[in-house]
Order: sequence, then C-alpha cells, then structure tokens
Amino acid sequence: MTYSIDKTIAKTILTLALGFSLLSLPSMASAAIIFSQGFNPSSFTGNGSSDFGSNNQKADNFTVQQDSILGSVSWLGLYHGGATPSADNFTLRLFQSNASNLPNTTFFWSENVSNLITRTATPSTTFAGLFTYEATLSAGVSLTAGTTYWLSIVNNVGTSNLNDWGWAASSLTGSAASRSFDTESWVNSNGTYQFQLTSVPVPGAIWFLGSGLLGLVFSKRKRAMN
Repeated sequence: MTYSIDKTIAKTILTLALGFSLLSLPSMASAAIIFSQGFNPSSFTGNGSSDFGSNNQKADNFTVQQDSILGSVSWLGLYHGGATPSADNFTLRLFQSNASNLPNTTFFWSENVSNLITRTATPSTTFAGLFTYEATLSAGVSLTAGTTYWLSIVNNVGTSNLNDWGWAASSLTGSAASRSFDTESWVNSNGTYQFQLTSVPVPGAIWFLGSGLLGLVFSKRKRAMN
C-alpha cells in the first residue's frame, strides 16, 4: 500500500524532528552583549572602594537599546590592600532613577552572587592585582529600552585598612553615584565604571521548533480553505 504526504506537512515534520534533536545540544544562539562600558583592562584607573566592609557603595547608569532579559554581568576591579582574598562576597543591585537623576534609595532587584563568580587575573600596565569577574544570574531580569538604570556592584571582603575591593573605572569623569549605607540617598560622584551586560541566550532549537509549529499552523489553514 502506498501513502502520499503533503509537501508542506513533510517539511513541517522534518523541521520538528530537527528541532527535537537539537534540544539535547548546547545553545546555538550565543548570548548578546546588550551594554558595554569601558570594558578594557589597558585603560583602567582606581576610583575608591565599593565594599560593605569599608562603608562605600558605587553605582553607574546605563540604558539598553531594546527590551532585553539580563542574564549575566561582567566587571573589573581590584583589592586595595594588595592581598587577594580566597573568596569574594559580591552583591549586584539594580536601581531606577529618581527625580534628581540619581538611583532611588531602594533597589528593585538584588542578588548576592557571593563567590559564585568567575574571577580571572587580568594583566594591567597601570595596576597590579586587577581582576575580571563574571556572574551568571539565577534568573533573568527584564530591562526596558530607553529606561535609565543604575547598576551597583559591592563586595564584602575587608575594611579600608585591609583588602577592601574597588570597582575599576576607565575614567575619573562621567556621572556616577555613591553612598555609605543602604538607608542613605545616593549623591553625585565622578567616574565611568567598567562593566558589561549580557542577555539570556535563546537555544537555537527553540527557533527550529517555532518555525516548525508555524509551518504546521499554515498547513492546517491551507487545508481548511481548500
């Protein structure tokens, strides 16, 4: 007995089969960089500590060009006392702007990534002990295009007299913010801090499955019209 299959249905089945087979593979679509600011170890300067132990917090602003889901954060920094601690204790926070174009006192998102980061020693012609850090967030954070956000990166490893941590800046100019305690309002400070934001990657197999399902829908519509 011979069976005939509509070409559209055959293509749909093939696309779906490819999609399901790719579900077991790594993501085909790499995560996209949605914001990058001065991420360059060769153009680095210190600009004070950002460490809970020394009662200093730093924040810098950014906007994204399109609606995005933030998935990971990378940044540069160093330990002012020269000694590198065995473990870090980083807290990442996001704030929205207030009427004074400074961060709101209260963050709208926070994650203590602690020591669950990738820390890599970075050669620097300016300072010894410069490191690159990367943290993958436990859940994606929605960011709206054109909205001004403030990123705060604070470590908790020491005091001003020991090995407090400092967020690397590419310049001592630019609009940044600082404060000492969570209960305080932010104030203007100078600096352009080095960080990079990456979106959540979308598995390539999802695109195959989506196109296959779309083909199936059109196939059904075509048959219904005939």
